[in-house]
Amino acid sequence: MKRHTSILFVLLALLTASSAFGQGNGGGGGNDFARLWAAIEKTDEVIERAKIAVQESGSERAFQELKAAITLQEVARRMADEAVTVDMGIHAGSRTLQARTKAERAIAITRQAGENEDFVRKRLEQTQEMIQRMEGRVDSDTPANILQLLDSAKDRYQRAQEFFRNGRLKAALQITLQIQKSLENALQKLGNIDDVDKQYQYALERFYALEERIQESEIAQDEAVQQQLQAAREMKEEAQQAYAAQHVVQAEMKIRNAVERLYRLAERLKAPARIENELTSLQRRLAAIKDEIPRENNQLVEMYQNAEKHLEKAQQEYRRQQYDGAAAQLQATRQILRRIRDILGE
Repeated sequence: MKRHTSILFVLLALLTASSAFGQGNGGGGGNDFARLWAAIEKTDEVIERAKIAVQESGSERAFQELKAAITLQEVARRMADEAVTVDMGIHAGSRTLQARTKAERAIAITRQAGENEDFVRKRLEQTQEMIQRMEGRVDSDTPANILQLLDSAKDRYQRAQEFFRNGRLKAALQITLQIQKSLENALQKLGNIDDVDKQYQYALERFYALEERIQESEIAQDEAVQQQLQAAREMKEEAQQAYAAQHVVQAEMKIRNAVERLYRLAERLKAPARIENELTSLQRRLAAIKDEIPRENNQLVEMYQNAEKHLEKAQQEYRRQQYDGAAAQLQATRQILRRIRDILGE
């Protein structure tokens, strides 16, 4: 154990030389792990500086060093999270020290500007490919802001090329990275718009199908149903107007609300079958529990008779196609049966 502790102290001494965790009296395991986490945080800071330097420089070699540093730091953090022994702390500290060395090497490489030309050239080629891909996606229905963004990207790309030809690599890289980011956002918006457009078309089809189904059903004779249908149709008209004006997202929201309104109406078409099934089920339950009720228990006898009355009213409402009233009577029947079961259980 003394050997392990000595190794940890040596490692911590190395880490302390380039981090802020070397304060305190030492000697305690908790203090050692506090220093370990301080070292990991210090490495995080170096990696963040390296990210900025690598992005600005465009050095492929620096990028590879940074990538390795990030991977090692992830391993170090995971090992530190799981560390419960000195050995585990030693391994975690070793990994974060390796990660910091890689990140510092990446920063050093970025200061050697001579090797960056190929990297910037590749970035420019990627940007040109993105512009061409974007041009292939747009058409007469593309929103105006997307078209403006594409025109701006073309102009800025020409400026980045001029900087590159004049040897101003950092300026060329900064512009092309900005262009790529804006084009990625635009392409994502185009993708989202395509998805929303498909959702709109699907919802419109559902609207017409539900409208036809409701209109041909028996509930269509109900004046309240006709009012709900008309309200849904007006929402559908608003959606189509928004779609014609290329406000696709707004159109999709409106048609979805219209469809939801029709869905609520269509649920009423299922009511007869649900109520009929519930009537049959409650009749069986009443018959099954009848023999369990003691005749001398007036309270239970009265409750059972009330349940029968509610069920009979439910049947009457169902025959008159008053499904809301039938559902209310069935609910009352279920509640009484539940109380009877509770009492019998006690």
